[in-house]
Amino acid sequence: MASPFSVFRKNRTMMLVILTILSMFGFVFLPIFLQSMGSQTVSNPVVVKSKYGDLTRFDLHNLRTERNQVLAVLSEVLAPLAHGNPQAARQYLESEVFGPTTDEGLVDSWLLANYAHQKTGMVISDDIINGFLRQVTFNRVSPKEFQAAFQRTGVSERRFFAALREELLALQLKKSFGYSLEAATPAERWKYFTRVKEQARIEAVPVPVDRYVDRVADPSTATLKDFFEKHKNDDAKPDSPAPGFHVPKRIEMQYVKADYQRLLAGVSDSEVLARYRKDKALYDQMEQRRAQARLQEEGPAVSPKSATPPTKPATSAKSAKPRAENTPAAAPSPKEKKSAQPQPASKSMSNPPKAAPPGKSPIKTGEKKTDAKKADEQKKQPESTSSLDRPWASVRTVFAADKKPELGEAAKPAAGNAPKSTKTKATQAPAKPTKPIEAKPAKTPEKPAKIAPAKPARASEKPTGKAPGPAAAAKRPGAAKTEPSAHLKTFIRRQIVGARLQKAFQSLSEQIDRHRSAMSRYKDAKIKGISIAAPKKLDLAALARQAAETAGTPGALTAGATGWLSEVVAQRNPFCNSVVETGQPVWSFAFRSFSEYRPERSYDQSDNYYLFWKTGEEPARVPKFDDPGVAAEVLRAWKMIEARKPATDEAKHLADEGRKSKGSLKQTFVNRPDLPVVTPPPFSWLTFGQVPTGSSREVRMSRVPGVDLAGETFMETVFSLKPGQIGVAFNAPQTVAYVIRVTGIAPSPEALWTQFKVDDFSTYQPALAGAQRQIGAAWLKEIKASAGFKWTEAYKTAQQTSTGKSTPGSRHDEGDGDY
Repeated sequence: MASPFSVFRKNRTMMLVILTILSMFGFVFLPIFLQSMGSQTVSNPVVVKSKYGDLTRFDLHNLRTERNQVLAVLSEVLAPLAHGNPQAARQYLESEVFGPTTDEGLVDSWLLANYAHQKTGMVISDDIINGFLRQVTFNRVSPKEFQAAFQRTGVSERRFFAALREELLALQLKKSFGYSLEAATPAERWKYFTRVKEQARIEAVPVPVDRYVDRVADPSTATLKDFFEKHKNDDAKPDSPAPGFHVPKRIEMQYVKADYQRLLAGVSDSEVLARYRKDKALYDQMEQRRAQARLQEEGPAVSPKSATPPTKPATSAKSAKPRAENTPAAAPSPKEKKSAQPQPASKSMSNPPKAAPPGKSPIKTGEKKTDAKKADEQKKQPESTSSLDRPWASVRTVFAADKKPELGEAAKPAAGNAPKSTKTKATQAPAKPTKPIEAKPAKTPEKPAKIAPAKPARASEKPTGKAPGPAAAAKRPGAAKTEPSAHLKTFIRRQIVGARLQKAFQSLSEQIDRHRSAMSRYKDAKIKGISIAAPKKLDLAALARQAAETAGTPGALTAGATGWLSEVVAQRNPFCNSVVETGQPVWSFAFRSFSEYRPERSYDQSDNYYLFWKTGEEPARVPKFDDPGVAAEVLRAWKMIEARKPATDEAKHLADEGRKSKGSLKQTFVNRPDLPVVTPPPFSWLTFGQVPTGSSREVRMSRVPGVDLAGETFMETVFSLKPGQIGVAFNAPQTVAYVIRVTGIAPSPEALWTQFKVDDFSTYQPALAGAQRQIGAAWLKEIKASAGFKWTEAYKTAQQTSTGKSTPGSRHDEGDGDY
């Protein structure tokens, strides 16, 4: 029998011709035939309609691809500034620059870019692109590093700049509109100044709405079903009076908390002393450097009369004058800069470098510019107030930590003080500060430097009979130390605690990893139909005790669990407000890409540390009216709304009683135990948070102890009343009506006005942020309305079916999206 290969060799020409014809038929005629038969499998529905054109599913995919390419390149070039963490760089870019890479975010950017181009004629020049890249990279990334990033990510230079140009159309339009929000009239300044500075003292009587639910008659089933259909896609928000029956995504977590103060207290003085003696030379050097730095800040602690006159170089005002930490070091000469070929000068986003001159293309490797011109451009560039110019927010410390300043990063010396010498190497570190005079004897042995022990530099360093402190040791290099200073003891104590905490958390992490592996094997076996025993549930309390004992910190670790939390509820959980290494809150981190039983670490403002992991996750879903418990929930929500009227009537009646009595509410209702009187401490309308966000402090509604979610209506009522007056107001979710009597307002209007005239606007300018966000959202809503913007019903249905989440159209068509 002939071999098939021999048959092919004999007839290969004819077979290749047949194969070519079949291929042509498959590529050219087969799709037409399938389309005519109504069996085309490729679906590309329209997802958005607008006067600027329709967006199909493929178009939306292309927008996401282009955004990801821009983020990939920028994350790659920023990774070295983030200690090699491109993910942290991407989180920053999404949260602070471009916005989330979601369908809503991508479509909003597309819409704004089209509006900017077609309505305003805005054009993104190469200068704008260069300026943006310098801003977003802190001017620390060279063109060669960009070229390397293009090669590593596989993104072509042409595609990157084309996609970035479209993104910048939307960003520049936002930036232009943002300028109009920055100016505030004197009336607006006074309004928000008083909201931050003015404080009220009140007494209040709560009237809960749920007391009157039973008085409301049951509605018909049809009424309830209509009510459910209206709100089934809405999320229930704790601070909103509107109902919502959509079931959001929920997670549950477990954690082990390390009480840092208790850990510190668990370290004995003998342990600290033992650690000090083990590495005495190292710790003494640390103390000596710290003492010298402190003395440099305060100036020499030598009496002018008794000190030996220093030599001429030491007394030169230009070369050896002791400088504080913020005094810049001498800058190299232009020749030295040129020979060293330094990296571009680092600038923060609040003072970006000037864009490239007109006619230059975006960053290229062939682009040449002298360092002198760069320095001149950086000097002339004015400060920008763009939202893109804010310094790092959540990942700020990750990017900036331990970053040595590059050449050009420090400010130049004042005019007339620049050194004339050109012998210093360009790569030399900034000049070390001159040592204090008393740190070494004078050159002339006849007149040694005299120390004035009766007049020490600090009151805390007076002789006490104990070993001399670090400052004294710095003055007497030969002095022997028998024990560390108080500052060094604290430092060593923290070192010991850190080592113990690392050991404890490492032990816990290993056990959790083993449990995760067991869970993975169990789930795989279950999918394959293999019967194996389920892993035992972790005894978290026992694990915490064991880990604490292993690390030598018994009782310092405690176990906890969150239960099932939605994202909104998680934001009110104290543990969930601790932050992970990148500065992101746990609640935000856990609801993103965070797999189950993967241990992570966080810390809070009280220096408590946590080891936590996710134990379960439930996807979002839209319930059905017939699902168990849904009808009862709908009935309860409907009755709560109807019960607000009788609750309001009762509160108004109580307010009238209070006005007639002309006394305090506590005296008026002293015989009514069902009417507790709340007397919270003084509070302002707005308050600043504890942690700075970006370049400004976080501003939020003040929390009023005893009042559940006070809200705008409550605050407006309080601060519209004069002392002694009584009013009625609901809290934010309208679950409680409050009878409010103002007992005092401070400071007085006269004192407040005097302070307003001298206070810097920047100290309370962040208070306007909430109003500016509302204006921005209204502006975006107006643009959408003028563009005839609308999500298609087909897209809404597909999204809801595939994810179980509320669709973008249910909220963003109404212009309620974030600006």
